[in-house]
Amino acid sequence: MGNKRYLQKLRRVYSKKMKVLLTRALHDSEELAKELLKHHIESHIDPLFKIQLNAFKEDFSETQALVITSPNGIKSFASQSQERSLPLFVVGEESKRLASSLHFKNVIQGEGTAFSLLPLIQMVCPSLDKEIAYITGNYIHTDLCEHLRHKGYMTKRIIAYNTIEKTSFEPKTFQFLKEKTISVVVLFSPRSAQIFAKLIQNNKDVCQSLYGACLSMEVMNNVSEMPWKQLYTAASPTRQEIIRILKYLKEGGVL
Repeated sequence: MGNKRYLQKLRRVYSKKMKVLLTRALHDSEELAKELLKHHIESHIDPLFKIQLNAFKEDFSETQALVITSPNGIKSFASQSQERSLPLFVVGEESKRLASSLHFKNVIQGEGTAFSLLPLIQMVCPSLDKEIAYITGNYIHTDLCEHLRHKGYMTKRIIAYNTIEKTSFEPKTFQFLKEKTISVVVLFSPRSAQIFAKLIQNNKDVCQSLYGACLSMEVMNNVSEMPWKQLYTAASPTRQEIIRILKYLKEGGVL
């Protein structure tokens, strides 16, 4: 009898359809969508901004470390520079894996936020005579250069890419939101959260039937005023934690 009840529960779980809205850059969203399919979770992809490389030529002979706080920054820098030997500070596990796969030799991981890098930088980079290069897009949520200068460091900011934000959802996306075909909106960055909030502003009532899954508190703070059915924040800022939230929601669990 126990096995029968278990099988009935299993059928309910796998027959329950759930579609999530993925808002990251296309390649990142496609990778996540493939992983979610393994858990019988469908995805609709509508990147909220496009990444455009911003050409730069820099001499790093007087640089003691690199700081890059987004996967897009890591990829954009790696595609334009051969520098791989300097210490590279990144915010999380996913960024560390990405940087290592692109052959950066000394990757130092923070605890999920840009501010968590400051004490690490002070430990690894005691010299104030060489600069620290902060690799960013044209938009930044936290200006680490300013905070590092307050601690006596010389800094330079290198804009390696531009984010071109969407001015509207794809028609299919808005249709799915209105029809409640999408159950969960996944947000990985403060920037994507801000853009989502802007695009949904005039139709925010649709959020009443939506769950939100945010990578961090920084992300969540940009959409917390929306009338969500429920808003979840990952326990740690990793893709696996987002997947854990989505699996629980599909199974009807409560976090």
